[in-house]
Formats: sequence, structure tokens, C-alpha cells
Amino acid sequence: MKPRQFVLSLFLLPALPLAIQASSPPTVWECIKTTGTIVIDGRVDEKAWLAAPVLSFYQPITHAPATSKTEGRILWDDTHLYVSFVAEDHDLRATESRRDHPVFYDDCLEFFFQVEGANRYYNIEINAKGTVFDARGGSPRDFKFENMRHAVHLDGTLNDSSDVDTGWSLELAIPFSDIVELNGQPPQPGDRWRFHLSRYDYDDRFEDGKELTSTAALSRVSFHYRADWKELVFKYEGLRMEDELRF
Repeated sequence: MKPRQFVLSLFLLPALPLAIQASSPPTVWECIKTTGTIVIDGRVDEKAWLAAPVLSFYQPITHAPATSKTEGRILWDDTHLYVSFVAEDHDLRATESRRDHPVFYDDCLEFFFQVEGANRYYNIEINAKGTVFDARGGSPRDFKFENMRHAVHLDGTLNDSSDVDTGWSLELAIPFSDIVELNGQPPQPGDRWRFHLSRYDYDDRFEDGKELTSTAALSRVSFHYRADWKELVFKYEGLRMEDELRF
């Protein structure tokens, strides 16, 4: 395998003291409104993504940083909610190819959210093969995101433990028209949802063969426990994809 360049800004951070590493992640997150078109190709390289605030991932209960570094980002416009992940992964593993089957037994990236005032929540889980599990209220039997677009990009070789992989990335475009509670309308600035991003990373270097991490301060090993999820606050101020960025 000859890995291509795969950049995570988290890799550039110096090691933090243990007391800082164990601090809890923030409980409120701003979702910035953007303009222009995000190309769903799995590469997370548009200017809007590069300027968006980055969500970090933490281990449940201890809230220590994830061993496998992961970045999450969320943006919105008048028609879609956009979610992206960039994930370090030394051994890419995924075999499930059937829709709404347990992709969480593979390397998997997940998005959970609940619209303000709703009783039921949504979860979208996608493995490194690009296979989707989507559900409302935890069950995939009576719901699908029919118009959702997604794409996975691999920087490595899938299901080949003889080499060392670099990682993978995922982009989602979720149409507001597919979210039952919105009745075809987009959120309004100031709306507050509940959410978190999560990850299963399977690797023999972990004690039990996998690492589970989340952007929320989970008090238990359960991605479905909504009391621990973050608040997602929709903001009107936009990030223009046409703007020239300075780094």
C-alpha cells in the first residue's frame, strides 16, 4: 500500500497534560449556516469544511481523548444538514454490505440527533464500505432517509491487516425534507436540537478489539442515551465557500 496524504489537524497538537485530557467536552455546539455547494465525495476538502469548527471525540465515562483521532464537522443551509468525519485508522475493516444491517460490527461512523420538541430520535450509521443503517426511534423498520447523499473515501486498503492504513473520511447531506418533524421546512436560527457523533474503531491494539468514542461527554457506554447528548444550536451567520481563507 502506498498511502496518499491524509491530514488531520488533531495530529499537529502537542500532547496535553493528563488533567486537561480528561476534561469533559463542551455540551453546546454551534451549527453554522453556509452558502454554496458542498460536493459529497467523501473527501472533506471544501473551503466551508476547512473553516468550520471541529468536534473532537472522547472515550465514554473517562472522557479521555480518543486513541484513534477523529474530527467531526456540521454545517447547514436552506435545504440540508451536512455532516463530515475525518478518522485516523491503522486497520480499515468492514464487510457488511446490506442496508439496515448491523454495520456497527465494522469500522463505523455515526450521527445521532433529535429535533427540538420531538419524542423520537434519528441515527445514521455508515461503515467503511459505505453501507448505511438509518433509523428513527432506534428502529430501521419503518423509516429511511430516502434522499440522503453520502460518500466514503478510504486512505488505505480495506480488510488487509498486512499493511498499515492511514484512515478514512465520510460526508453526509441530509435533506430537511426527509426529517418528519420539520414538515418540509428548514430549522430556524436559534433552534436547539440534541445530537452527537460517534465511532466504532476495530483494531487488535485495543484491549477488547475495539474503541468506542463520541463527541459527547457520555456517562455510560451507550450512544443511544440521550441525556448525555450535546445541544446543537443553529446559527445564521454564514461561512462563504467562495471566501479566500488564510492559514
